[in-house]
Amino acid sequence: MNRAASIVAMVLFALHAGSQTLPENAGEPESLVQTHQAALGALSPENPEAYFLLGEEIADGRLTTERRVLAGTLFVLTMELDRIRPRGGRLAASACIALADLTRSDTDRRWLGALAEAFDPAHAAVEWAQPAPPETDDAEGYQVATTLGLVRSGDGVRARQQLARPGGRAALLRYDALLSRLGAGTASAVLREAERWPCPECGNQRLSKRARPDTPDGRVCFHCLGNPGPKLSADELLAQLRVESWLLRGSQRSWAAQIVLDDGAPLQDPDPSGVAKVFGVDPKAFYWRNGRWCRTPDCSNPEEPATPPAKPDPNPPKTPIPAGVSGS
Repeated sequence: MNRAASIVAMVLFALHAGSQTLPENAGEPESLVQTHQAALGALSPENPEAYFLLGEEIADGRLTTERRVLAGTLFVLTMELDRIRPRGGRLAASACIALADLTRSDTDRRWLGALAEAFDPAHAAVEWAQPAPPETDDAEGYQVATTLGLVRSGDGVRARQQLARPGGRAALLRYDALLSRLGAGTASAVLREAERWPCPECGNQRLSKRARPDTPDGRVCFHCLGNPGPKLSADELLAQLRVESWLLRGSQRSWAAQIVLDDGAPLQDPDPSGVAKVFGVDPKAFYWRNGRWCRTPDCSNPEEPATPPAKPDPNPPKTPIPAGVSGS
């Protein structure tokens, strides 16, 4: 009995000793901010490189949401600090490239790449590294694009003339896979539609040549309904326009072309002032204090200037004169 009591006492003593030596958060993983607390607190606007190096260290590894946000904040602050110092720009460009690696948006990635190039031309793609233009013969591409446009408008006569030129039909057939992949139909469908038009009823005049006693002579053609050419869905029409643009190597600089090709997606100018807003960062909060970013070392955060004193009214309201008092 005494031996059993001794064993119980020893176990209780060991448990009590262990509870005294283990910290309260034992077994809990240390947060990213806790890991880099000292480094964050040591950051100073006088040393933008430190923000960038810490951001790279945090971004190196599996990009969790916490890592992405903290590294993105550091890169944005790096850019903001570098772009305002004399002869800055190179570090800001590197920060933009790092931010492009963090974002999931292709549009933002291209925008940040343009910003990097604006900060430092060294980040521009060299000529030999730029994507090669489509490997098509200019004359052949023009011929196929012209054929597509003529068939689409119902001008079968001129379309067949294009196809009858040397290599015209063969060129169209070579792009059969491209047409099919982009949803613009097939080469055989284009050839078939070229034979069907002009409209057999009105000859593309849009008004029927036949007249009945009970209808006026100028009625809309019942065959093409006043719109000669193959009936294309909106998706098929857009696909054909994309194919033609690719064949003609168009730059899509007109508003109409942009709307057709990218649904009028807004273009982002390479303006660095918008980067902080996109990443949700205060561009003037450079100090890490007590677990948050502050604008001043003491975390007073004067986010808005003090309200200026009110200017005196040049036309103050007149004070009424009491009854019985002379105004002179």
